[in-house]
Amino acid sequence: MATNYPNGLGATSGSVIATDAPLYTTGGVWYVHYGTGTDAVSPRGKDDKKPLKTLRQAFTNASAGDIIVLMDGHEEPLGATAVLGDKSITIVGAGTDDDGRPTAKLLFDHADSQIIFDGAVMQIHNVWFGAAQATTAESRIRTGNVDTLFRMVDCYIECGQYDEWPVLLADGGMIWMSGVTIVSVATSESALPSYGFDAGDVSSPTSLWMDDCVFDEGDYGFAEEKAFVIMAADAIFIENLELANGADIFIELAATDGYVNAQVVSGSGKVVFTESGGE
Repeated sequence: MATNYPNGLGATSGSVIATDAPLYTTGGVWYVHYGTGTDAVSPRGKDDKKPLKTLRQAFTNASAGDIIVLMDGHEEPLGATAVLGDKSITIVGAGTDDDGRPTAKLLFDHADSQIIFDGAVMQIHNVWFGAAQATTAESRIRTGNVDTLFRMVDCYIECGQYDEWPVLLADGGMIWMSGVTIVSVATSESALPSYGFDAGDVSSPTSLWMDDCVFDEGDYGFAEEKAFVIMAADAIFIENLELANGADIFIELAATDGYVNAQVVSGSGKVVFTESGGE
């Protein structure tokens, strides 16, 4: 039976899930704020006046079908281990800054800081993923289950000098990205991230759908030519993709059953179809 939240989740900006009212949901709602929250057993976290401190604790407390709200201004260092999203959960960021970017931020402050999404249905809306602050051991954001339906909406992903792996590795399942920006924030040519996005490197997604996304090389770009690459996918639909500051997207021939529309291109950005790694 659905619960009615007549005032919604209480946010005034951010994801529409966080701002719309009333809200009906069959799952529970958990609030998280690193600055004002405390990790403790329920009922802590069930009220925005008494939030939990960390996403990790919210994952632990939540059940399948629940919503986790990262409140406006939440900035969480993830620490030395992975946060494993092995339940069907929706994560919602509340709040946007003057440039329309999320104010809920996750900070990858350790080489092993990582989030793995492998629940049956995983959604994450309006969250800022900061650049790695230590040399990464592997991809920071990863889908890890061939049966996962993974949806990422209005998120902002930074790629920095310590990112030596694809920052977002999308493997297996059904991948849907809408309004997602992936950008190099390198500050010099000697300190570049390696990759921004890689789909299908380990296992092929059954489908990959992207709309209104931005792949941005920033001021200095990436170390790898193929910073944005689709290695394999059974079906692709890419609409209104922006390739900013010379960003290229490489698509292997095994992944060309679909539609690609690069709507906005700045610099020398292009869509390149390749075979066995060569143009």
